[in-house]
Amino acid sequence: MYQLIAEFGRARFGVEPYEKVVARFSTGKAAEEYIKAARLKNGAPRIGESPFRKGSLLEGASVAWVMPEEHTEVPVDPEFRQ
Repeated sequence: MYQLIAEFGRARFGVEPYEKVVARFSTGKAAEEYIKAARLKNGAPRIGESPFRKGSLLEGASVAWVMPEEHTEVPVDPEFRQ
């Protein structure tokens, strides 16, 4: 699995930038294609505005990237051993 991560608040004065996982994809290629499709053709309309389409999950983000999801083996619904 791959995580689509976006950074919000980078260009806004007085707002602390933060990163957020906005979606998960089964392949890295699918995640990259989503970023490409969400990007506006001519980039951000004005300095400090988001370069992504309003209907996408990346709306309002400054930057987006793909990271492989770390697999940690954790038990689900654990019970005490007796």
